[in-house]
Amino acid sequence: MRSSAAIIGAGTAGLIAAKDLAASGIDVTVYDQKKKPGFPAKASGILSVQGASSLGIRFHKAVTNSLNNLIVHAYGESLHIRSKEPKAYVLDRMKLNEICMAEAEASGAQLQLGRRLGGAEIDGLASRKVVVGADGAISEVAMHFGMGSTPPHLNTYKAEFNSNAPECDSAEVFFGECIPKGLFGWMVPLQKDILEIGIGVESHINARDAFGKLIGLQRISDAIRGSKMLSGWGSVIPIKMRPHIADTKKGVLLVGDAAGQVKPSTGGGIVFGASAAKLASEAIKAHISRGEALEKYEHRYRSQFSLDTAAHRLIRQMYSAAGPSGMRATIKLINLLHIDSIISRYGDMDMPTMPLRRLIDKMRLYGNKTC
Repeated sequence: MRSSAAIIGAGTAGLIAAKDLAASGIDVTVYDQKKKPGFPAKASGILSVQGASSLGIRFHKAVTNSLNNLIVHAYGESLHIRSKEPKAYVLDRMKLNEICMAEAEASGAQLQLGRRLGGAEIDGLASRKVVVGADGAISEVAMHFGMGSTPPHLNTYKAEFNSNAPECDSAEVFFGECIPKGLFGWMVPLQKDILEIGIGVESHINARDAFGKLIGLQRISDAIRGSKMLSGWGSVIPIKMRPHIADTKKGVLLVGDAAGQVKPSTGGGIVFGASAAKLASEAIKAHISRGEALEKYEHRYRSQFSLDTAAHRLIRQMYSAAGPSGMRATIKLINLLHIDSIISRYGDMDMPTMPLRRLIDKMRLYGNKTC
């Protein structure tokens, strides 16, 4: 019987799992090939207020900005979702990782950094420990144990500019002719004087070329005119979960991007990955103490997040299918019916089922009035 755990990958999800396991008295070691995991940061961290609070870590020192508003630009139409209260936080991913690492170590987890494990070493760990693959979208653990091919993913390119944000409490999303259909660009104030501008594209499209077209949009070019690009980088983010994320016989399970536990609408995965990490730690504890199957982790995750995952998938399908006329009509309808007020009041960028339920009720009421 396996009596301990080895976590491969010292990202947010892996470290949260390590913290929970160690706090329960489980012997756990975290391995990462980087000497400083999370450096350099490869993705912005934008979480809903509720999602950030659900992480179970002291994330506040990583917050660099609060976002009250969302502005959607699409083919000449704009939708403004405004709130008097913060609806989302922007987090410094490197700082967030440092916080997760400190809390994991304080709970008793051991860290072995700057060490890349070979196949024989991973097999050796799996023979006596539960192995947790938390090593990103192109997971070597998943490939080593034959847990399905790499799921569909987006290529992204992002850059930071030292520029005063047009609205430092507003995130902006862009759809348009210069952006591949079904995808979008964004402009987010990471803090008062730094803007992140980025775009996600299908895996066969060159993200850097798409980014060049994005920054030609009037709204964006005005925001960065006269400013300096501080950094730019590409990354890969999954948009679908792997078909299998746990195997009792092999003694392995996957969490976070390695499992494809993300929002299908955008690829953001901090909240889903953190929630999965907690479910994974519970499954590992039950496996070690009572011999329960690790697959129960997969069943519990799918059961708990199936509705919100489906909602995100529906959102992506809707904006992917809509052409210019469809996007313009949708925004006009939302403004006409004041659906923006429902989204503002009930919206949660991580768990969207509540505003969708309210939206359906609103559409039914409108339909009854017009019949």
